[in-house]
Amino acid sequence: MINLGDGVGDYCPSLKLREGDFVMPRKNFPLFDKICQNPLALKAKIHEWTDG
Repeated sequence: MINLGDGVGDYCPSLKLREGDFVMPRKNFPLFDKICQNPLALKAKIHEWTDG
């Protein structure tokens, strides 16, 4: 499963992702900032991005 999100409201669904999943937060947006506070809370791999 891939979760593309910018908002902090996407954080809780990201916590449900499992190993082998990816979360792709946009760098310097609320979701990215929230993930950076505690990256070990997510089991999914984190792939930040800045442009399409």
